[in-house]
Amino acid sequence: MTQPIPTLPERMDQIEATLVAGLTGEDISEPIFAIVCEMLCEPLSIHADIFEHVAVARGCHSAAQELHRQGKHTIAEGFSAMGQDILAKTIAVIAEFAALDRYISGGTIH
Repeated sequence: MTQPIPTLPERMDQIEATLVAGLTGEDISEPIFAIVCEMLCEPLSIHADIFEHVAVARGCHSAAQELHRQGKHTIAEGFSAMGQDILAKTIAVIAEFAALDRYISGGTIH
């Protein structure tokens, strides 16, 4: 039997849960760093999956909340900053989309 394709909210919840689940014990799992590093280290372009970036940013913020609950405030601040950076990159791409749409439709770009 095949798995149903998750809805966007379900996928966002899955990504968030993966990031928070990787905060077990004293260590933060390698897969979490791999997910976040991919979002931070790769140049973001209009070909990127905007939704995935927003979901990972949300997951970073949820991870930061969990780390604050555990008393790991310095690491929590790092996750919060990573989430904000991913969101900033995503917003820049959305702005590129808007400018491209405006250009294609014959408007001027200031």
